[in-house]
Amino acid sequence: EDPLAAKFEALKSFGMEHGHVHVAHDDGDLVEFVKQLRFYNEEGKLSEARLDFLHVLGFCYDAHRAAHLRAHIEQECARASTRATSAMHTSAHSHLTSDNPPKVAAPSGLDSVANQS
Repeated sequence: EDPLAAKFEALKSFGMEHGHVHVAHDDGDLVEFVKQLRFYNEEGKLSEARLDFLHVLGFCYDAHRAAHLRAHIEQECARASTRATSAMHTSAHSHLTSDNPPKVAAPSGLDSVANQS
């Protein structure tokens, strides 16, 4: 059995959860694994199968570029979340426009007073 299989699977799971595999310094055990992958790549020690797997995941071998990509992705996700929240709020209250003001029923007994004027 491949001793690194579990780590490759963890990296894949990270990618599925976060939408990318650009691991940060505070992402636990994956940090060391990613450092190893970058070193093994520089040394030419990764098999074609592993290189293909990492390519499919979108793995970045340049740590600085990976950090930049991660920041960009997180920023875009935050923007999308803000837009989605705003759209949901607007949609939920779209019935409250100046063309369609809310209808508020008068308290009981006031209808007759209003009609007497």
